[in-house]
Amino acid sequence: MYKKGEHIMYSYYGGCVIEDIMEKKLGKISKMYYILRPINDSRSTITTPVDNKKVRMRAIISPKEANCIIESLDSLDVLWIENQKVRFLEYKKTIKAGEARELAGLVKVLFQKQMELSQAGRRFSASDATLLDDSEKLLYTELSVALGLDVKELKKQVTEKIKNSTVKAAD
Repeated sequence: MYKKGEHIMYSYYGGCVIEDIMEKKLGKISKMYYILRPINDSRSTITTPVDNKKVRMRAIISPKEANCIIESLDSLDVLWIENQKVRFLEYKKTIKAGEARELAGLVKVLFQKQMELSQAGRRFSASDATLLDDSEKLLYTELSVALGLDVKELKKQVTEKIKNSTVKAAD
């Protein structure tokens, strides 16, 4: 069980602060709940059972892990999937899993494809833009909490590293 004041990753919301842990009674059943405040949306709160199996809650990665992810961006190899339907489903699975290293690879491949299309005078699809936004939100929130850095500064740092990498295409 996490403690009040800790930062955690919570499914699609990303980084959250545990503002409180309280017992709530529904009928005759009493359960413990986390009261979470998403880092990206300070006006929202999430109330979820401590033992909720339907969502993924995990600790924020360590500063060492965060630095390793940033340093390994050059060597992360995530394949661009040409088929848009398959790409959307596969990348959405990665976002749902919410693992920082995989999210970094996803951000890398989507950002590079966006740059490639832009340079060719072509448009990045709306579904790919949504995937990029979702994966960036989760990744940058977690890295910023782990490293104690501003999200905008972190994004700038990561995108500079990504710009100097290459994209591989899947069959």
